Amino acid sequence: MNARECHPEGLEAEFDETPLPCAATSLVEPSAMQHTIILGCMKHVSTLCFSFLLVIVLLPIPLRAQSIAEPDIPTGLFERKDGKIVNAPAEDFALAKTYHSFKDKGALVAGQRITIMTHDQRYRTGEPVRVLHILEAVEYGKDVHVMGPKKVYDEYVDGKLVTPKGSGNESYHGMVVDRPIADFNYEITTYTFTEPGSHTIQWKWNASSFIDIVGLTSNIITLEVAKP
Repeated sequence: MNARECHPEGLEAEFDETPLPCAATSLVEPSAMQHTIILGCMKHVSTLCFSFLLVIVLLPIPLRAQSIAEPDIPTGLFERKDGKIVNAPAEDFALAKTYHSFKDKGALVAGQRITIMTHDQRYRTGEPVRVLHILEAVEYGKDVHVMGPKKVYDEYVDGKLVTPKGSGNESYHGMVVDRPIADFNYEITTYTFTEPGSHTIQWKWNASSFIDIVGLTSNIITLEVAKP
């Protein structure tokens, strides 16, 4: 499965090597005071550039928050792979973009809800089931931590906890938005089933240090799994 990294390496800037016009050789030599001013400006600019680059390096993902006009349509979808953050497969991104019209969203609690989505409801035994996770705020004043992908806690398959349980001590260092928006920056979980029949998946938000709502529960996805 190919995925393009968010921060491609090996890109080189192209420079114009055309010689400067002859008139450039007749520039006046700057004075000692001008040298001091120039060096001071360069130092100041270098500090700003370094600070800017440091912020970019520390950001978990490129900044791609949705617009106010389309707060529940993602502009990107990411996952972790081999210790790196990469673009999720195109089919996952396409699924995320249908959230806007998805009918079976989680129940609203104090202006927020969580929802999970899968590509289908019918699978074969051994076939991977990828699960997208969305937290949405539908009103102003709700802090949404939009960067990630963030770890998924308290997910249940067939009523059994299959991810780590939230402790309430999870930390977050990133951008916070306090307007209506859907946050798609959670890990994509993957499951396979060896037994045919009906299976359920549900995400429960029991504890977190960066959201003050306890008791959010997602929609329940019921899958029908058959032998190949």
